[in-house]
Amino acid sequence: MEEGTQSAWLYETLERHVEEIVVASVPDSRGPKNDARNAYGLAEKLRIGAIQKSVFKAPAQFRRLREIARVLEMLVRDVVRVQARLKSIYRSRGVTTPGATVYSVKNRQEWLSELPPASAYAATKLYEHYDALTGIKDQTTADLITEAKLCPIARILQTAPGLGPIRVARMMPIVVTPHRFRTRVPELVRVRAQRSLDRCDRARTGCELPTVVGRGHRCNEHGGCRAITTTRSRPFSRARPRR
Repeated sequence: MEEGTQSAWLYETLERHVEEIVVASVPDSRGPKNDARNAYGLAEKLRIGAIQKSVFKAPAQFRRLREIARVLEMLVRDVVRVQARLKSIYRSRGVTTPGATVYSVKNRQEWLSELPPASAYAATKLYEHYDALTGIKDQTTADLITEAKLCPIARILQTAPGLGPIRVARMMPIVVTPHRFRTRVPELVRVRAQRSLDRCDRARTGCELPTVVGRGHRCNEHGGCRAITTTRSRPFSRARPRR
């Protein structure tokens, strides 16, 4: 099955009637195309194991949480869009609007007084739209956090640095289960941790650090810069070049 708008619904409908369903992310291809050719091509790739990218589907798990998170993402985009439209009205009349004070109810009349009547009317309607969207967004955010609290794993995930209740609630319906990453997690975590440390060290010391696969490094010019290997964390001597 190709990944598309109705793939989650088809997966949920057909899952109970078959042993296995594979949802494939098909790249763009050239040449003649029709439904029969595409179906035969996917079946042949599945037979010989040539499907390079499959899409994980679990529509029954975290269904309500997933839909709330999706609605919240739409509302956030709509709020940002209205904010951009408001600032564009002020900018078109030569009024600079630094920061976010232009959106607050407290200073709204002061900002509107700097616009001509026609532009002030348009800005007033956008303010009404903005207030309605922010109210719905705040309620949706509260619903998202409440729904995430029903899952015991949410409290455990929030103990990780940088993971708050909203981020955890949006991450859970995407990841669903860590077992889907069981073959790539160690290497992926090691690579991302190494890159993050490199960026932090370069930003702090302004020096380029040597990179040796499977080993750590230390910046002797400034001292104190340590990296983490796949086994344990300890200070390292100068990395020797490969032969």
